[in-house]
Amino acid sequence: GRMTVEIPPMGDEAATPQTERVKQITNILKAMKGVTRVTQVSDDETQKLLKPWIAQPEFLKSLPLPTLIDIERASDSAITAEDIRQQIKASAADVRVDDHAEWLSDLRNFLNGLAGIGAALIVITALMLIIVVNLLCRSIMTSERETISLLHIMGADDDDIARHFARHAGMLSGWPALVGFICAVFSASALVFALRHFADLTVISPMMWSGIGVAVICVPIAAIIIAFITARLSALNTLYAMP
Repeated sequence: GRMTVEIPPMGDEAATPQTERVKQITNILKAMKGVTRVTQVSDDETQKLLKPWIAQPEFLKSLPLPTLIDIERASDSAITAEDIRQQIKASAADVRVDDHAEWLSDLRNFLNGLAGIGAALIVITALMLIIVVNLLCRSIMTSERETISLLHIMGADDDDIARHFARHAGMLSGWPALVGFICAVFSASALVFALRHFADLTVISPMMWSGIGVAVICVPIAAIIIAFITARLSALNTLYAMP
């Protein structure tokens, strides 16, 4: 619901000074139906927006920076950036109105891409975990086959034997899951810290942040559960094959 009006500086201010143009455009914007707030961005704030790309403060101050006006439209308003530009082009034909749709779309695609990569990595990790736990259980069952066969012949319940393997696999996967959780938190924090220099992360909905948090917490828990279930099923499969 927010847009930015950019008023480029004039090469010759003899006709209409920049301050007068800004005042006229501000008054037009405030009078427009559907616009709820009009705020002129200070020169210092405009310079801060360029600091990540221009390191020399003196050079930055010497640049003819445009005047930026931040506007907010009503939630039920259908006014577009082109509508606003048409309204104020009489006072400033070179004015530009940005509804941020392009960079927001790029940010959304970037986040969706990260989510897709993360989901693919989670699926691959889960499959690898299933394979490793299955092979580990089969290896243990093979090496301890005589002992397990004796227990099996003596009437030990297959569920009890399988539960022992499952509990052991769950305990073994606990520490790796905790380390993975810590690494995930560290990686997510580093990514957010890096992104905050290039984008306003407040545009990301609280629902998405909640989803990221739930995923980070649930993945290690799911890994332990997968290890537990895989060990149990592998042991039961081997025990059922015994005479």
